[in-house]
Amino acid sequence: MWSFLTEGDFDPVLEGSYGYGIFSHNLYTADLPANATISLKLGFREVKNYKSWGKKLDERFLIGTYGKSSIPPGKEGSGGTAGEWWRVGTGQRSGYGWELGNQALIPYHQYSFEITEPTFTPGAGLTPGDSAILLRTAGDWRLGMSTEGGVDVELFSSIAASAGYEMSVIYPRVVFPKWIGSYLIASSSIILVSNFAEEIVKTSPFFGPILYFILKNGVAYAFFYAFRGDMNWPFPSETPMMVQTLKLNVSIRF
Repeated sequence: MWSFLTEGDFDPVLEGSYGYGIFSHNLYTADLPANATISLKLGFREVKNYKSWGKKLDERFLIGTYGKSSIPPGKEGSGGTAGEWWRVGTGQRSGYGWELGNQALIPYHQYSFEITEPTFTPGAGLTPGDSAILLRTAGDWRLGMSTEGGVDVELFSSIAASAGYEMSVIYPRVVFPKWIGSYLIASSSIILVSNFAEEIVKTSPFFGPILYFILKNGVAYAFFYAFRGDMNWPFPSETPMMVQTLKLNVSIRF
């Protein structure tokens, strides 16, 4: 079952996260709720030496997330609108960094696919348009994607801490031809810039990991910003619900 992991030196990893996630929708005129988020990640992680100076991170995982506006530092939206969400998904984290004595500093890029069940309790005074957006998004499990950029610090051989900024898109409905076309354009662009950035890493020990981080996350964030208006950009499509989350993570490798 785990044969794709045996090619490297992967170890089981358990990661817990605490974050602050803000819902947003380009057509929503009031304030949406913000949720405290708690995540648990199970996966496999490899941090190996790269050339004579650095480290290379490769991690594959399953993740579950719960968020609620009534948990600090979450807050309700306009008129007392409350928010809650469950999310499960799978993804990968990768990056290059530097060995610093017994520690390592690794800027990373992460992507994941999820299904999300958002729930909203509308408050008083919402416009019919805002109420319709909440009803359109909530109530069922929805397909979604996330991208995250951050910095991972290997504190000890088995303990690491990281901080990241995640952007997530929640599709209210899936129009498959447009979705797959949009995904292929975005993923192909990220792969191309990743290959280019890896060539820089090979020749520049200091700037390589920084440029890898900037280029790969920059392209990914650019697509997700475009998705805010058209969920299947560059194809005309519906405006989705987005979630932007600041996260602090602690992982234990076994």
